Amino acid sequence: MTKDESLIEEQIAYYRARAREYDERLKRLNRYMSLGGELTGPTGDPDDGREIALALDRLNRLLPVRHVLELACGTGWWTQHLAQRAERVTAVDAAPEMLALNRKRVAASNVDYVLEDILSWAPDRHYDLVFFAFWLSHVPKGRFEAFWHLVRESLVPGGHFFFIDELSNNLAQGFEPNLDMESFSVPSMMGESFVP
Repeated sequence: MTKDESLIEEQIAYYRARAREYDERLKRLNRYMSLGGELTGPTGDPDDGREIALALDRLNRLLPVRHVLELACGTGWWTQHLAQRAERVTAVDAAPEMLALNRKRVAASNVDYVLEDILSWAPDRHYDLVFFAFWLSHVPKGRFEAFWHLVRESLVPGGHFFFIDELSNNLAQGFEPNLDMESFSVPSMMGESFVP
């Protein structure tokens, strides 16, 4: 087993074992409040609320669409929002415990769930939008190029990807600065990113 494969197995085991605890922690932090299926910021920290509002504003500029692929969908905090603004959502995660919590939270008939390791999965269709939140930082460096190939191959011509993740560099050690949205292009695909 390679170092990357071992890391992936460890990540999957972690999220399987801690799915309920992970979700409960997010509820206690009020990072996302489920209000009629909407994502809102916490009641205490105005900066977090601003970041969520900014991310939603940018994401909503790409919505509605027909088909969304959500990678590492987790417990459904973002799936519920996507399901309200897309004809169909394909939600992929490697932890059945995460998918069970997602199904319960979202309870939408337009969401198809896929239990697969994203880094070894291949979609059977193309999507207007590929979305992932707090996942890119989990992709092992040795699989980074293959992951972006998956994103590219998942998109319809002119499709978009949108992701949110934590900043991972020396600036982020001990705190996460607030940054504006960053837009960028990758050959044959366009995307949006939000880094809180």
